[in-house]
Amino acid sequence: MSFLRKAFGHDDDAPPPIQRRPRRGAGPEAQPPEAPAPTPPPAARRAAPSAPASQAEAVSVLAAGLHLEGELTGQGTVRVEGRFRGRVQLDGTLIVGPTGRVEGETLVARRVVVEGLVRGPLLAEYVEIGATGKVWGDVTTVTFVTREGAFLRGQVRMEEAVTLPWEAEADEGAPAGEAASPPAAASAPAEPVPPTPPPDAEAPA
Repeated sequence: MSFLRKAFGHDDDAPPPIQRRPRRGAGPEAQPPEAPAPTPPPAARRAAPSAPASQAEAVSVLAAGLHLEGELTGQGTVRVEGRFRGRVQLDGTLIVGPTGRVEGETLVARRVVVEGLVRGPLLAEYVEIGATGKVWGDVTTVTFVTREGAFLRGQVRMEEAVTLPWEAEADEGAPAGEAASPPAAASAPAEPVPPTPPPDAEAPA
């Protein structure tokens, strides 16, 4: 047996074989690995907060191919891609798209952006004529912007401030809770009495 041990390299004086390290979790003192945190179901995940509906301004659109005549009044933003003819008094923004065309004797808005065609005078706090915009009419505004390629045939009148029609109507009204006092009634002057001619005066011929 000693011969076989020497032949195959087994010797009693040889060092003991190297012991392999126990696998993780095999020994009694080994701690089990931490389990990953469970992923919440899709219903429990919080969605990103969206902007309130009140902050999202609605845009009314007159689509291309539509023709409309009459009055355009109210508040908000209106985009015209078709054709409108009439009176515009908008407490908001009027956008005339590249295919839009607006004609009228009175075109009033807080902001006007022209990328199409406009015929008529413009009154607004802000007026912008884009590269494809064309305006035939006078412009009265506080801020005036033109892009390269814009066309304007008319006069531009810059003001420090403009009074829009609905603001003028509000200023004319009396403040809330205060009634406008009527003007004091002036006493009517006494009707003059003609002087009595003396008795010896000759009557006029």
